[in-house]
Amino acid sequence: MNVNKLLQKNVITKSSLNLFLFVVLTFLLIILIQTPTFETFFMADDFWWLDFAGKYSDISQILIQKSPGGWTTIIPNFLFWGQLKVFKYNPLGYYFVNSIIHFFNCLLVYNLVLLISRRKSIAITSSIIFAIHFIHYSDWGPLVWIAAFVQLIVAFFYLISVLFFVKYKYSGKLFYYWISILSFILAIISKETAISLPILLLAWTIIGFPQIKKEKNFLRSIMPLIPFLIILGIYLLYEINFQLSGHYIQTNIYGFGIHNLQNWKYFSNLLLPNPNSPPVKSFMLRSSSSILLSIFQLGTALTRVFIFLGLLVLWIFSRKSVRLWIAFLLIVYLPFIGFIEGFAGPNRYFYLSSIGFSVLFAKGLIWFYDRLKHGERGIKNKILFVIILVFLFLYNFIPIRIWQTLMINNSAVRRQTISLIEEKISSIQPYQDSLNSIYLIGYPQKFGDLEKAINTQFDIGAVFVDSDQDLINDTEPTNNVLLLSYENGEVILNSK
Repeated sequence: MNVNKLLQKNVITKSSLNLFLFVVLTFLLIILIQTPTFETFFMADDFWWLDFAGKYSDISQILIQKSPGGWTTIIPNFLFWGQLKVFKYNPLGYYFVNSIIHFFNCLLVYNLVLLISRRKSIAITSSIIFAIHFIHYSDWGPLVWIAAFVQLIVAFFYLISVLFFVKYKYSGKLFYYWISILSFILAIISKETAISLPILLLAWTIIGFPQIKKEKNFLRSIMPLIPFLIILGIYLLYEINFQLSGHYIQTNIYGFGIHNLQNWKYFSNLLLPNPNSPPVKSFMLRSSSSILLSIFQLGTALTRVFIFLGLLVLWIFSRKSVRLWIAFLLIVYLPFIGFIEGFAGPNRYFYLSSIGFSVLFAKGLIWFYDRLKHGERGIKNKILFVIILVFLFLYNFIPIRIWQTLMINNSAVRRQTISLIEEKISSIQPYQDSLNSIYLIGYPQKFGDLEKAINTQFDIGAVFVDSDQDLINDTEPTNNVLLLSYENGEVILNSK
């Protein structure tokens, strides 16, 4: 055999093996990080989705219905309906599906970054950072909240559309172009988040792609975006009309105002847990002092200033390959700036933005490693780099583990409540009796979703959730009335 062909074959084999190891490592990291979450129960809007999907026996009936979030989400409606048929009320299946979608999104990130950067080291590092970033696994991130699966789905089609549009720009093949358009349609009927895609493609076209000569005629360069803009226009006409008929716009949850500027502050979530998020704030007050919380809030405020100053400096002094990802980081967040204060901060809204962040961070890490590698101290520099990586991993893991612990504890209360109700129903069914009322007494506000959970799973006449323990003395439990009280983190069956 020709020596050159043999060497080329060995290089291809080694490259394929490295790619395989990267894919396996990415999958294992996601599953390992998610394992504690697999033990947890449904929460908050999960119960609204379960109730929503459970109302329809035929898939054709649910597709064009407004989702529990109040938007047009045809593909998520279809997927959740299918999951309910398969997994019923077992949350493990839903969490696992979210993990799988995230895994495929990581592979798409790898391909997109590789296509633009032409460096596997940047593509692999970006994908792994994106795969394990704490923003996905904490504070209502899409991997620890089943109802946030819509962000994962729209990101999947969004990334395919961007990937094939870039492929089209590099190759000129119309096949890639039509896949990009089709994927955009699928993205926009998955979640309104996708309305930012034509703006992103326009920005990327203006900035220009590495190794592609920039088109001198601006109008000619943006001609391929016309179908995207037409699709966007049709969607907006439909969705705005739909929203004006009675959802977010009318109820003043979404619109124009000073909050359009204020919401950009939440970009600090990419570097620090948000200290003003109710779960994070509650945890910090329980585990530390108010002084430490104030210091953390000050640090967060400074971080918010640092992020945008840093992005400005990068934009001015960096190449177009960096500017592309700065644009990605900012533009994909645009659909969320319309939410009023308190609705735009959850981590799930930064799922797409975290891709831009991951690529920029990966570029910085590799730039730093290259400087250390060519330094005079050789092995010592490499040890220093490994220490930095370990520190970053631990820093990333801490908020994940804290959030998962909170989820496990809260899930135990929800599960115990549901279990006691099931036992009560089973005990009275032989007597052909029914449970008419359930009183959940002393439950904190965070368990207010149990009313929906109970009504979704059981046929109960009335469910009352109240934090007032004194109601125990005013209500008499009978064969048709169940009293459950929450005391010191435990659910107690109150029989008097």
